[in-house]
Amino acid sequence: KTINTNNSVSRVEISNGYIYAAQRNQLLVSDLISGDRIQLLNLGSPINDIAKQGSLLYVVTDNNLLHIINTSNRTATVISRINVPTSASPVFVENNIAYVANGIENETISIPFPSRRGGYATFDVADPENPTLISGIDTPPVQAGNLKTVSNGSGLALVAGGFRGLQVHQASDSETTYDLITE
Repeated sequence: KTINTNNSVSRVEISNGYIYAAQRNQLLVSDLISGDRIQLLNLGSPINDIAKQGSLLYVVTDNNLLHIINTSNRTATVISRINVPTSASPVFVENNIAYVANGIENETISIPFPSRRGGYATFDVADPENPTLISGIDTPPVQAGNLKTVSNGSGLALVAGGFRGLQVHQASDSETTYDLITE
């Protein structure tokens, strides 16, 4: 069945039998089986990415906010928001740590702006009603892109570094967000 969304969909997650789809600045909630629209939640700014851990969604928006949304029932409820200290693009969550990359590609960093660099910030989301910033971007003033960051619990983070390729970072200390091992 095709679900008519009336707008383009840029991101999607499935949880507890429901579809959560990003439509510009709104999160569409639909029943996975029937396709029926349950809710349209306005987050006030275009949605850049969605990640899921358990019954929670982590949504980053274009106005540099990380929204934590409870999906344990039929509707989506924002339970907290926190400012991201840089542009907020891809988000990945593991072991109650949210990794928010800024999505900067190296080619967009020009010489007059060496402080504009790729990287990621970390947030403690163990208490989803009170998330806290652990560390902002620690990337030194070098050309470093960060289109997406993922971790697998091994203490390593993989970073899609744009034209610099795939980078492997030491990530066992969530307070240190730049510890390049190899690229």
